[in-house]
Amino acid sequence: MRSLLIALLSFAATSAFASWTADESARTISDGTFTINFYWKNQSSTPREIVLKSITTYPASPAVLDLRTVEGEAGLRVVGIEDGWGNKNIGELWFADTISSLQYFNCASPTNSLIIPSALTSIDAYFKKANYTGDLVIPPQITSIAGYAFENGKYTSIDLSQATGLVAIGIQAFKNCNAVTNAIVIPPNVEELGQGALGFNGALVDGVAVMPLRGDLKLPGSLRKIGASALNNGYYTSIDFSEATNLVEIGNNAFAWEPSFKNTIGEVPCTDLDLSACVSLTNVGDYVFKRFGQVRSLVFPDSVQRIGTTIFHEKDNMLTNLVLSASLDTLSSYPFCKWASKSTRGVAHMYFRNCPATIGGSLFDWVDPDSVICYLPKNRGYREAWKSFVETNPDAGLTLPPDDNSSPGTWKSGNGNASQCAKVLWYTAKYPTPDGFYIIVR
Repeated sequence: MRSLLIALLSFAATSAFASWTADESARTISDGTFTINFYWKNQSSTPREIVLKSITTYPASPAVLDLRTVEGEAGLRVVGIEDGWGNKNIGELWFADTISSLQYFNCASPTNSLIIPSALTSIDAYFKKANYTGDLVIPPQITSIAGYAFENGKYTSIDLSQATGLVAIGIQAFKNCNAVTNAIVIPPNVEELGQGALGFNGALVDGVAVMPLRGDLKLPGSLRKIGASALNNGYYTSIDFSEATNLVEIGNNAFAWEPSFKNTIGEVPCTDLDLSACVSLTNVGDYVFKRFGQVRSLVFPDSVQRIGTTIFHEKDNMLTNLVLSASLDTLSSYPFCKWASKSTRGVAHMYFRNCPATIGGSLFDWVDPDSVICYLPKNRGYREAWKSFVETNPDAGLTLPPDDNSSPGTWKSGNGNASQCAKVLWYTAKYPTPDGFYIIVR
């Protein structure tokens, strides 16, 4: 093992640039050659690149690189750690608090806790595949976290409670951070959650799954988009959508239960899902509430235009009351679950708010005969729309009831199996009311 002693380095800049120093005495790093490049700028000039040092080192372990002694103004920017640095293993890596940007950063296995510099306002994939340990705290000045930013971190906790400036979390930002055991709360000003943004597989503690997303989840009013699998693998007792009035899209598998240790927990315990306050919501993806088998009531806001396939994907479920959207244009096949044959569980009351232009097949496969009653709106011209739908879609398996509901209509499953069908009735409805859905069947 050979060590490298680097004396105090000092650079005097022109009048347009401040002077600064860097002291990294008696530091050793792993084998390889690398260059640390700095940008040093003021308010009126174009950033100028200055090569601080280029060091050729020899095998050394444990290794340390400590930049905390780099002193300068907030304009100091580390923009490159290159030339053989990629995937090098070091024991510790510490950053100067004045660093406001990082680029091309690619190293492996720092084992200290990561302290985010106070001058840094956004996080790119700087720390990807770096095995930082301990607690990760996202400070208030961070506005965005890019995709894969903290991938493969060994953090035991992730604290977002101080991240009041955070607006966006990118694709799989915390991918494979599976040692995290503390409860995760969505920061109050987040507008977008990318694909898998807060999706955790969770940790096994004494053989029991500990899910970072758990308990009563409350969505902030700022939230506009929930990407695919963004909040999946959560052990939710409830999901509160009451303030999510700006939410436009819920992606595929957004809340789905898909951990790698499925058998350690049965199913998500959430019992009711009321999305009626999400007045901007237009698109609900596929498998959104996969394995939410305890849900009894699901209410969509009137703004929803598309509902994807197999929302629950739970062969046995408790869903008994389902209220669809007044703007619904597309209802996909297998929309709410693929129920078990001869199950006593499943939708009992399905309320349509209009006549969707596209209705997928197999709406009622794997359901006991007569277990479902579909209520079709009779008022505001919807009755004529349903009659037109039957005429133009003879394979839909829908037979409408008489106008006076003297006998119920039927709706066969997509495969035409007459033993698997729902009853159909007209209704006149007032919605919403202080006590929820109020329906008059005539």
